[in-house]
Amino acid sequence: MKVGEAIYALLRGETEVTDRVSTNIFPVVAQEKSSVPYIVYNLISETPTNTKGDGATYSQDATRSPLDTDRVQVSCFTDTYAEAVDIAFAIRIALDRAIYSSVNLEVENIVYLDTVDDYEKKADDKGVFAKHSDYTVRIRNDSLI
Repeated sequence: MKVGEAIYALLRGETEVTDRVSTNIFPVVAQEKSSVPYIVYNLISETPTNTKGDGATYSQDATRSPLDTDRVQVSCFTDTYAEAVDIAFAIRIALDRAIYSSVNLEVENIVYLDTVDDYEKKADDKGVFAKHSDYTVRIRNDSLI
């Protein structure tokens, strides 16, 4: 999940996020026995922008997508609903309309889509509140252009 590099870096770089969850930010699933609050991010889908290539000569690289649009879900889990609201808002501040660039990844922009509430009951009868927020992420594949 190449988009995970950007999501992780942007969340870790936002003090409103790290003040609440410290370093408890995980791809796909939280580490076992992680204490709340924590954040988990998942790639839901990756959609290429299909093109015909440059038209001059055929090569596999020239016909690959120059731009992918990823849909990412970022979820926060905590003991109280109020804290879930605050963490979800901090996540939105970190990600909505953000850009990111590194040696391996060029994110043109991230756009907030929506959020849903959730409550997960655990075996010990103590549950956690969650907010699941979805974002679209536009990724340039410069090496393919």
